[in-house]
Amino acid sequence: MSIILGPGSEMEQLYDALASGAVKSDEDAKTLFPVYADQPSRLHTIKGKLKDRLNDSILLLDFRESAFTERQNAFYACSKKWAASMTLISKNARDNAISLLENLLRQTLRFEFTELTLDILRTLRLHYGILEGDQKRFDRIGQQINEFEEYWNMERKTEGYYAELVTRYVRSKSDKDAISEKAREYFSQVQPYLEQCDTFKVHFFGRLLEILIYDSINDYPNTARLCEDALSFFAKKDYTSSIALQVFNYNLFICYLNMMQYQKCLVLADQNKDLFEEGSYNWFKLQELYFLTTMHSGKYYEASQIYLKVIQHPAFEQQPQPVIALWQLFEAYTCILDQVGLIPDSALDG
Repeated sequence: MSIILGPGSEMEQLYDALASGAVKSDEDAKTLFPVYADQPSRLHTIKGKLKDRLNDSILLLDFRESAFTERQNAFYACSKKWAASMTLISKNARDNAISLLENLLRQTLRFEFTELTLDILRTLRLHYGILEGDQKRFDRIGQQINEFEEYWNMERKTEGYYAELVTRYVRSKSDKDAISEKAREYFSQVQPYLEQCDTFKVHFFGRLLEILIYDSINDYPNTARLCEDALSFFAKKDYTSSIALQVFNYNLFICYLNMMQYQKCLVLADQNKDLFEEGSYNWFKLQELYFLTTMHSGKYYEASQIYLKVIQHPAFEQQPQPVIALWQLFEAYTCILDQVGLIPDSALDG
């Protein structure tokens, strides 16, 4: 970080303190750096400058070694190249920019980034039409724009219906039958899109809408069937997306658990143990299901080990209160099992 912040600079010192955990609040900063206690406005200023400098450095980050899957990595890489090409165009380095955009277009098409694809196509159409006067390329790109604008409209409407349903009905705790009926109504509007278009967003949000028809009324067999169909669809894609895999596997896990198909739950948990980034919110939610599965299937030792792994994780205390409260309840379960001798004495020694 010295290159970005300046070696030994005030910003670097504050960043190091934040990164190490020595500073978690303004009060911590004032204790560690007494000058801020005497000059509170100076702390406010340096915090603002540090935030701006880090934001400016986002495009320098390399996500290839992260836990992100292929499609996520591609999104960050494509976003960086798009920003770079726009910068080149603004600096009149148009030849380099167009070459970069042509290469970038192949990536956005492969990974189905429809909106970014449209931005690239519009830029290329202007270039080949107005600046190059290439009628054939201008017409061909125009046809592509028409095609992808249709895809984008389908994606926009499907995403909008799903967001509307979740925000207005699911989160407001509406009657389950009302949610199911509204989901059915919305899905009827987008079902033709799933037949006309194979893009990621249409099928991700469209399939979630269909799932809510049954999931909202606890129809686990039909929900499980739809989750399995969705996983099969996304498995055929020319890329891997953790978002789709996490969402549909998580919902499938819930279905198996409620249908008391515990062996399927255990197989699913083993198959997807590397899918959820350890320490993330979704990982903690998956561990809840895994714990319940082992408890219901009488694997009490395994349940105790899941419990210990979760509460001893460094990120546990940063989880939302409902998550922590649930594991406190699970603690009571494991203590009772321990007291009646169903868990080996050494199992809970953490």
